[in-house]
Amino acid sequence: MANIKSKERSVHKKRNRLISDSIIAYLFSAFIPILGIVEFKYMYMIQLAIITFIICFIQVTMFKIKILNKGIKGEKQIYKILKKLSNEYNIYNDITLWDGHKGAQIDHLILSPYGILNIETKNMTGEIIGDEDEDTWVQKKFSKSGSEYSNKFKNPCIQGKEHERVLKNFLKNNGIKEETPIKSIIVFNENVGGTLKVTTRSIKVLKSTELFSYINEGLGKTKALNNETVDKISEIFDKRIEGRK
Repeated sequence: MANIKSKERSVHKKRNRLISDSIIAYLFSAFIPILGIVEFKYMYMIQLAIITFIICFIQVTMFKIKILNKGIKGEKQIYKILKKLSNEYNIYNDITLWDGHKGAQIDHLILSPYGILNIETKNMTGEIIGDEDEDTWVQKKFSKSGSEYSNKFKNPCIQGKEHERVLKNFLKNNGIKEETPIKSIIVFNENVGGTLKVTTRSIKVLKSTELFSYINEGLGKTKALNNETVDKISEIFDKRIEGRK
């Protein structure tokens, strides 16, 4: 089994914070009737405005929580896949690195004798259309009524390349002089029944069902780092997450 060095927490923190905000809003709404005791010409309108605001706030918050819950579910699925790898692989989930100028919050980082793999996950279904050089990609889906609709989202390859740059500088700033192979991939986690119509050259795009075989068979063939270098990089990453354990 792979060495799991850190678990994902940022999405959980966001979700828990939103839940706390919703609870506070509910509690605050309980005190609104008390305002009726105060005699004021426009008190009814004020009460109505406050109630409307709270209802809208709670609805938006619950929608955000639903999205984050979907992300948490996706994280668990990727976690189950990655932990099946051999103990040659060190898994860092939800790790934030800083190169001195810019930070990068990386979904999954895998360190092994075969190099470093940067994984950017997307919890999206439907048909995904895009090109590596485009700024935005398109997600096409069907509503419950059967009508097709589409959403645009930022090209994940852009973020993957930026994370690579930050990662390279981070290693250099921490004394890693050896040439360290770094690859980035984009994994669409819930797109098992969907279609990926994307054209990329430097970054691999695949479904979560293809992830294990890609790492185990595609990467695990030629060793690029000796054990000493792997241990050195692992120690650097471990120090980075010590404050979060």
